[in-house]
Amino acid sequence: MLSDVIPITHPQLPLHRHTVFVGMESVRAVLGLDTERVLARVDTGHFRWVFDLGGGGGAKRELRFWVREIILPGTHKLGLPAVIRAIIGDHLSLRRGELERQWLLSHVTVARWIARRQLALQQPGRITRESVEQFLISRWVGRL
Repeated sequence: MLSDVIPITHPQLPLHRHTVFVGMESVRAVLGLDTERVLARVDTGHFRWVFDLGGGGGAKRELRFWVREIILPGTHKLGLPAVIRAIIGDHLSLRRGELERQWLLSHVTVARWIARRQLALQQPGRITRESVEQFLISRWVGRL
């Protein structure tokens, strides 16, 4: 996983090396922007690697920002497949608890996605890579 190769360091935002997404509050804290300015940057494509985990399509947006885009320059040049690979690594399946921790989610949210078949279990406690990839593609703000 990319986070295992490149340590995440930022003077205003010390992060655990496995952190994948950050929320609006973290982006505001790092960049010193208000919510409206961050949203304007999302809507104009300034932030390219943003995922709406709230579902998009009129529902309340629950944006998650790929942490690497916020603290490392040059990620806007990457393509979606490369970003997804960096987010989920080379694993054939992901531990549910890791997904919750890395994506800043509650176990209830992940359970709801599994119940709605938005994520698929490979075995108890493990989510298939394919379902995570498809989920990210469907929630990518650049696609919505």
